[in-house]
Amino acid sequence: MLAAGWGRTHCWSVSIVPAVLHECQMVFRECHPHRRRIMLMLMAGYDDGRVACTDQEIILRNYYGPFITKRIGYQAILEVRDVPNRWKNRTGGSGDFVYRLNWDPHRRRKDRALVIYLRGKPGSENKVSALRTPGESGPRVKPVMTPDEPDRVIAELVAHGVSVTTDPAD
Repeated sequence: MLAAGWGRTHCWSVSIVPAVLHECQMVFRECHPHRRRIMLMLMAGYDDGRVACTDQEIILRNYYGPFITKRIGYQAILEVRDVPNRWKNRTGGSGDFVYRLNWDPHRRRKDRALVIYLRGKPGSENKVSALRTPGESGPRVKPVMTPDEPDRVIAELVAHGVSVTTDPAD
């Protein structure tokens, strides 16, 4: 499937079977300038630089701050709601302590957002909070993502068994 080794010019050479190439996205990064090591990442699914869907999880880049990502496994997601983007003027963070957005400078141009409702931890069903509606379970803060291509992300989520609903307003 993947063959790698040193070529005659002392460069890293990689050859990938064509059947795998159309499903994978290659990202090359040089690890250290004095060493000619190159890291190859193969990711199936979706990746727009800020939101990525892999085989095991969703990756929200720049979630807690610069260079800090949030990884959410598909099994931890209760449901995802496709809602109109009401956070167009917010590039990231949280304004109401209920929704948390990763940094996205292009959010103003996007019309749709995906709100992730996470499963609660065992024993957290009885917690009371002024920021929760009665009967709501799961963590109080809900991650929100605004991918460049929301339909592709929804297709990836459905393929991994995540329930996706469309709400006119959240």
